This record gives sequence, structure tokens and C-alpha cells, in this order.
Amino acid sequence: MTTVAILQPGYLPWLGYFEQMERADVFVHMDDVPFTRKDWRSRNRIRLHDKAHWLSVPVLKQPLGTSIRDMRIDYSQNWLRKHRSAIESAYRKAPYFPWLADSIFPILDDREEFPVDLDVRLAMKLRECFQITTPCVFSSALSVSSQNKVDRIIEICRSVGATRLYDGQAAKEFIDIEYFANAGIEAEFQDYRHPVYDQGDEGFIPHLSAIDLIAHCGPQSRSLLLTPCGVRA
Repeated sequence: MTTVAILQPGYLPWLGYFEQMERADVFVHMDDVPFTRKDWRSRNRIRLHDKAHWLSVPVLKQPLGTSIRDMRIDYSQNWLRKHRSAIESAYRKAPYFPWLADSIFPILDDREEFPVDLDVRLAMKLRECFQITTPCVFSSALSVSSQNKVDRIIEICRSVGATRLYDGQAAKEFIDIEYFANAGIEAEFQDYRHPVYDQGDEGFIPHLSAIDLIAHCGPQSRSLLLTPCGVRA
């Protein structure tokens, strides 16, 4: 049974994103659906001054329905400096900040034109810390033609030879397990139990960007990412 996870690219994704990537045999970056503003495509959170702090990548104004693949970053705003400064302030005292900085700052400094390229490059770099080797493809590179949301997912599954879909909790709202079963695909929904680890200060803030775990825990990040879910590290 081949398992696929299909997610839209996200900016410095949270831990659940990488858990789905690890548990899949094939991971699909869904980049040919409409871009959603003020969403995880272009923003995420870090812990700064004991609060969840948003990092948002501004995008240029584009027609409604512009795909993720075609959306462009707005460099007229000085967001790069703000993001670097915030990340440094949040994690410079963390034990594994040097690895984190050496990994993500050069990617940020490359000034990618499209958010999808920035998102995917950052995610691929972060997954190295989690030792994830799952093959990844873009949905735009597959032979998929259906405009129906559900049937499109089924087509993607078939395109990569998957008979099992591992999706997030939000997918329960539109995925009919019986409908997928009739199409020869088993659907399972993620039930991610977030690990608790030392963030360097009192209290714990969950559901931040994965860089929070990596900065504090380094080589232990893989075990912490997967053990709460019962996945062998």
C-alpha cells in the first residue's frame, strides 16, 4: 500500500506538516490551486518575548483565483530584515540556533520571486534536521485535470500510484471516506499529538513553526516530532 500526503506549501511549516511528510511514501506539494491570503501559504508563528509572534511574507496584488504557483512576493516592503531580526531575537540563545541560521537565512537572502519556491526550499532544508527522505513532487507536474476538489485529490493519488491518503483534520469536512473507498483509496486523518519540549522560558506555546523545535532541540527534533504519534523514530 502506497501512502500519499498532499499539502499546500506553507511558510516555515509547523510540526504536523513534517509528520505527514514522514509518514507518506510520496509527498505532493499542491501548488496549482488558488492562493489564499492571510493563510499558512505566506505566514507562520514563532515564540518571541513569551508570545506567539507572526511572520508574514507580503505578496503582490493579483487577480482573485491566482494559483499558488503564480503568486509573487512583494519586496517593496522590508519584511526580510524584520523576519531575520525576529528570528534572531527569538532564538539566538537557543543551543542549535547556529545550524538554523546557517540553513534558512541564505534561502531568505536569495529573494525568491514566488512564495511557493521560498516555502518549498525552506521546508526541504528543515526536513534535513528531521532526517526525512520522502520523495516530493508538485501537483502541477502531474496529469490532473479535474476541477472538482475531491476528484482532483483522487486523481493525484492515482497519478502517484497511491492507494492510501494521509490527510489533515480539516479534510474531514469535505472527504467522504466511503466515496474514496469506492475509488480504491483508503483515507486516514492525522491526529497529531504535539510534543512538549523546553523552549528556554517558562510555559509552553504549541503549534509554532518547526524552527522553534529545531532551534531548541537540534538532533533530538526527529524523535520529538514522531514519538508522540507512535511513529518509530
